Amino acid sequence: MTGRPVWPNRKLVPALLGCSGESLRNEYHAHKLIQPSKSLQSRVMRVLHIVHSYFPRIGGVEHHVQSILGKLVRQGVDPLVLTPRWSPDELQYDVVDGVRVTREGLFGLMQNKPVSVRDVYRLGRWFKVIRAYEPDLIHVHGPFSPILGLPVRFASWMPVQILQALGLLGCPVIVTFHGLWAHYRNDEYDRDRKHVKVGSLFIGVDKAICRDLTERFGVATSKVDYIPNGVDNNTFHPANKDLSLLRELGLSASDRVILVPRRVDPKNGIEFAVRAFARVSQQVPDAKMILLGVGMGTSDAGYTGRIVSLIRGMGLDSRVICHPGLPYGEMPRIYRLAEVTVIPSLWEATSLAALESLASGIPVIASRVGGLEDLIDESCGILVPPADAESLADALCDLLTSHDARDHLARGGSERAGSYDWSTVADRTLSVYKRAIGRKTP
Repeated sequence: MTGRPVWPNRKLVPALLGCSGESLRNEYHAHKLIQPSKSLQSRVMRVLHIVHSYFPRIGGVEHHVQSILGKLVRQGVDPLVLTPRWSPDELQYDVVDGVRVTREGLFGLMQNKPVSVRDVYRLGRWFKVIRAYEPDLIHVHGPFSPILGLPVRFASWMPVQILQALGLLGCPVIVTFHGLWAHYRNDEYDRDRKHVKVGSLFIGVDKAICRDLTERFGVATSKVDYIPNGVDNNTFHPANKDLSLLRELGLSASDRVILVPRRVDPKNGIEFAVRAFARVSQQVPDAKMILLGVGMGTSDAGYTGRIVSLIRGMGLDSRVICHPGLPYGEMPRIYRLAEVTVIPSLWEATSLAALESLASGIPVIASRVGGLEDLIDESCGILVPPADAESLADALCDLLTSHDARDHLARGGSERAGSYDWSTVADRTLSVYKRAIGRKTP
């Protein structure tokens, strides 16, 4: 086991921040942030996670980070989450499920504003947290990690990128790509490239990401690990429908429910699910659709308006339920209401919603894109071309009218989800950490 990294340029800290390194540590530790005992400090691994946002803001990346940290803590990792402070209502210093979270300034570019003097101050605050924590390694979660600069291509930078260039980071950086901008917009490769530049080792949550990191961005295959998202199989498992939730949603036990658990964003292809359902509703009279995520805080307001107008224009108001979402702990209840889950994304990694549906014994119909191709096969669901409402409608009709087909796919889904448990994801992530800092993996 190697010692802690040596942090360079200690004399620059007072000049940059106007205080000593010792005062930084004292201030940092004063904010009710749990530290490991002195007997553990020599052998724990300190890992700083940099994310675009964190709980209580909800999203796939936030959930991935929270899920692996709970497992990694029990394996000797002392994590700290560093994220922008999106709202004054969010605590600057927080503890979420036993993991410390520090929220610092929101850079101007993340608010569609150009770089300013305040961004320099905010960058200093970010370095202040990093320097006080003295991590063994930094784990950046891309491609949406914090950024500052000008709203034009090649004129923006990640905080870690700037600190590396100034020689102010004394540890390796791991980057997990939860997606690639290049998969969504072919001309938006610059942000992906920034993440490649800062990393020592890389994790891709689907095989297409890993392939493009090597073929498109020139990363050596030895530096890229495929580690998909996971699922908590103790929480998500087959069970009877919750009749009280059916009543709350205005549904009856005889309704055949199609669940679309997607935030309303153009990349998630919600409009194609609605157009497909318009055809399905003519052939399956008792079919109902739940759009779970309409109006949630991170939804695209303009696109949400288009979806609502589309539903009304097609006369589906009484057949489609637009729901803002449930607390995460309630999600198993709503999955179990469904006959089938639809993931109509135009761009997707290893979908958490698809995994949770499979674990709950619900067949999945998904677009043939990204990590969905790795996850869904004929044993647990159906893949259809993206943005193809007709093919999606045909697949839905086939499943909704065949109990035997649904039952076969439900059994296969539960089995498939068993190999995607978060414990496995955490174990594989820890192995990458140890490689990065030179510790031996048992």
